[in-house]
Amino acid sequence: MLPRRYILSGAEVSEGFAAAQCFPALTPFFSGLPPASGIVPHSLGGSLNGLDPVAREIFRTIAKPEISLRFVISFHDSLVASEARILVDAEGQCVALSRPNASDWDMTLLGDRALALAFVDEMLGCSVREEIHLNFSANLTMAQWAILAAIAQRVRLEEMLAQLEGRAEVLSLLWEPIELAKVQDVLLSEEKRVDPRSPVSHLAALCGVDVFSLGIDLLELGTHALEADGLIDEAQVLTADGLGLVALLKSREAITLIEAARQEAGDVVLDKLVLLHGAGTAFTGVWQADGAGGIDRLALSAISASRLLKLIDLKMGPLILHTDHEIPVLKSGFCEGCGTLYDESPRFCRECGMGL
Repeated sequence: MLPRRYILSGAEVSEGFAAAQCFPALTPFFSGLPPASGIVPHSLGGSLNGLDPVAREIFRTIAKPEISLRFVISFHDSLVASEARILVDAEGQCVALSRPNASDWDMTLLGDRALALAFVDEMLGCSVREEIHLNFSANLTMAQWAILAAIAQRVRLEEMLAQLEGRAEVLSLLWEPIELAKVQDVLLSEEKRVDPRSPVSHLAALCGVDVFSLGIDLLELGTHALEADGLIDEAQVLTADGLGLVALLKSREAITLIEAARQEAGDVVLDKLVLLHGAGTAFTGVWQADGAGGIDRLALSAISASRLLKLIDLKMGPLILHTDHEIPVLKSGFCEGCGTLYDESPRFCRECGMGL
């Protein structure tokens, strides 16, 4: 089937699922849809012909995907994230789904896997990045990340204050020993009032861990771990590698959470990946759980744009090759007078009578 895009209201989405006789799992993303009346709207094929076959494939894929890739993108100046999904059916057909605002649903039958990767490329901006290959990795506890994020936030606030006061930036705090009391002040202040541009708030939003209320004892363990990893020295001052991580957390363009869900032996397997967009390259992170199932560590490593797209390609499952006779052909037509779409073009439009 050829690619096609629909931008629908919540009511039209409900009618589409009802007409396709399939319904997605009840999640917050699909909550709030109104009840269906059983009347197929004109935008989805009209009442005489029933649901358009392309729309039917879209709704079936959305309701029962074999693989689902969810992208939640938080930009550096906002905690309001944008969300988009790539859904793949058993035949490898891809559908893109997003909600650009509270009232609209954006659905596109991509079909071709290459178009799905192009869609992801446009979202993540891979092609516009310079291809930089870095040998970088860091596997830190949440306390370590919280300390570094708090330092990055203090640097941010100091830069803003210097700009307001019209003075040169003197970021001496980067070369001062880490004071856990000041780190805790940053965490507690953001617990009371979230700063949408703060690395701490973005970290908390993505990992789902209450980093704001980390106690002094856990922060002390974090400083010992930072020293053991060579990110601070014996005097509790940031090393070159520690400074690099603080700069990365402060200067990130966006943070993307990628969730890949797939069917495996009757169960749903969920992989989570975090993508930190930096200057010139990107960094992928994997959350690691502790014995109780909570998030304990985040492993972060640099990744080039081409490798990132290959990783997304792997998450979309094995490539399914079709022979020519297996490719469904959509013999459709539409009336130039009223726009009515037909699966098989008749001689005359049944809506307005115009010859086709």
